[in-house]
Amino acid sequence: MMNKFVYSLLIGLFFSSYVSAQKPPLDSSVYDGWKSLSAEIISDDGKWVTYVINPQQGDGWFYIYNVTTGQKDSVARGGKAVFSPEQKYLAYQVIPAYNETRQAKKKKLSEDKMPKNNLEIRSLPNNEVTKISRVKSFSVAEKNSYWMAYLMEKKANDKKPARNAVDSTKAGEPATKKTKTPEAKGTELVIYNPVLKKDFKYADVTEYVVAHDGKTISFLQSTSDTTKIENFKVNIFDTQKENTTIISNIIPDLNCLDSGTQCFHLFYYEERKKQSRGLFDTDEGDREHIRRDGVSDFILERAKKQFGKNISKEDIFYYVYGFLHSPEYRTMFANDLKKMLPRLSLVEDVRDFWKFSKAGRELA
Repeated sequence: MMNKFVYSLLIGLFFSSYVSAQKPPLDSSVYDGWKSLSAEIISDDGKWVTYVINPQQGDGWFYIYNVTTGQKDSVARGGKAVFSPEQKYLAYQVIPAYNETRQAKKKKLSEDKMPKNNLEIRSLPNNEVTKISRVKSFSVAEKNSYWMAYLMEKKANDKKPARNAVDSTKAGEPATKKTKTPEAKGTELVIYNPVLKKDFKYADVTEYVVAHDGKTISFLQSTSDTTKIENFKVNIFDTQKENTTIISNIIPDLNCLDSGTQCFHLFYYEERKKQSRGLFDTDEGDREHIRRDGVSDFILERAKKQFGKNISKEDIFYYVYGFLHSPEYRTMFANDLKKMLPRLSLVEDVRDFWKFSKAGRELA
């Protein structure tokens, strides 16, 4: 019995030493071959799983697994995936190839000519894929809406600067100084519904936010004129009515939106009525304008009587803007707002007035 035990022990030792001899010791040379799994996401209905497998260096793969059918799709260099509500579609980013970016950096290309990320939107019912090139960022509503938004990169400037430009000014005439148009800071924002295949595009956008409940998409447009003064427009896109509410610090174009606009001003200027000039009158009177307030004296006096003498017309203006974005107000009067101009009243509590006024200022 003892002999059998010793024999079995020797056999066991022999095989264990043989197996260990087949495994080479690990050192730093094997690290590059290791891969990591990350960004695991399970859809809310549990029918989809996505994840990313990346090497230590180089291009990774993004995987989309259908739990019901067992089908697995892969996308090179994909990631940052987001499921839409009810898993109608999947949006994800596709980064440039590792070698492409590396070569571009070696060539010291300008920022606008560097390889940029792309966006892909995959319809989950039919697996149809929409591809959009040069996308800086994107955002998808978390619930209640299929609307999303993505901000484009600046277009690559392929024009080379002209050398030895010839002055076209005729001899004897003073050279005209060319006014340089300021470069736009923002880029195009696309508000898109992949289910309805409907989109709205806005230029010169610098920032945007998709509301968690999917009801609104807010964005800021910034433009500069030859005076180098920055002009801003705050826009709020209503995903249910598919229109936009804007507040601007410049005189807006009434046709800046597809359906036209109607404006309510904090103040405006009215041309003074021209009269026949006298012998000693100057031309200055012809160019004078009178400033008019958009907020009436009647509502100002009423607000002062109700809330105190510190109320200004500007406070009332921002109160209205904040009130118009109240979810309770927009829900309660949804039908009326589709047919007529909004009707607003002053709240009873002074604390509520200042809350709305403060919210309006912050939105602006």
